[in-house]
Amino acid sequence: MAYQGPDGGMKQLWVQNLEITQSFIKEYKLKSVSRKTLGTEVFQLSPGMMSGGLKEASLKFRWPPFPGGIRIPHLHFKGELYLLTEEQWKSYTTTVMEGFKAKLDKVNTINFNQMLNLSDAIDSL
Repeated sequence: MAYQGPDGGMKQLWVQNLEITQSFIKEYKLKSVSRKTLGTEVFQLSPGMMSGGLKEASLKFRWPPFPGGIRIPHLHFKGELYLLTEEQWKSYTTTVMEGFKAKLDKVNTINFNQMLNLSDAIDSL
């Protein structure tokens, strides 16, 4: 069962990768940010978080009342929100994908619906 976050969105990715997420936050010494002030604190985002300037930054947030409104790399962990640079996101997702590969290597067979879902996910890359 997936964890339902405070905004009603499903956060299964974060729950399934708790150890990776926790280690990543510690390794990069990430600080959480307040969800309430995201729209007003975009000027504090580092240049590596987006390619454009402040004008583009204001378009990266649709919050509130839109669940899933943060359009830049970020993590959820224990009720906190952590913004990432593109480089940090690449590092995090590389580690998560290694876990996916290990799981796929152990699979002998999958059912029809699993194949459709997996095919759709791979084709979307």
